[in-house]
Amino acid sequence: MDMNSKERTMDREDFRQFILDLPVGSSFNLRVTGNSMMPTFLNRVSVVQLKRVDSATYVPHVGEVVLFWRATIDRPFVLHRIYRIRKDGMVIINGDGQTWCEEIDRVQILCTLTHVTRRRKCVPVTRLSFRLWSAVWRPLRPVHRVGALCCYYWHRVPYKLGLKKEDTRGADNERP
Repeated sequence: MDMNSKERTMDREDFRQFILDLPVGSSFNLRVTGNSMMPTFLNRVSVVQLKRVDSATYVPHVGEVVLFWRATIDRPFVLHRIYRIRKDGMVIINGDGQTWCEEIDRVQILCTLTHVTRRRKCVPVTRLSFRLWSAVWRPLRPVHRVGALCCYYWHRVPYKLGLKKEDTRGADNERP
């Protein structure tokens, strides 16, 4: 991933159109916003590389991180991990920083994670360390919130001590 390329900000509708116009198999980078996937991804620090999939033929796998649209009025896009797949084909999704799950249809899945960049270190999802983290973290769902809060505050220490400057590009400074 080229981290030196210019970033551009899109509103929800522009992003929706970008995703829908993207050819299947194409990849793009996306800066993570929000804390629902903490500690795996850090708000406005982690950059993920996603690959567009064909929603009609895509076969989901447990532990995979996917970008999907929520079936609500505003239909936001969300990046979460597949927690379980029911026999009827419904996919149970869970954010790494959440204790609750939600149920989606597999056709709501638009992209899968291929790489994550955090602190200028690019890690493919096929790397053993990422697969191990996913395998260990997923069953710990009841304590996700505690782990995510600990990680959140641990990453805030350098800012509180004045060792790092706050990112002022519209970062949400609220707790996860």
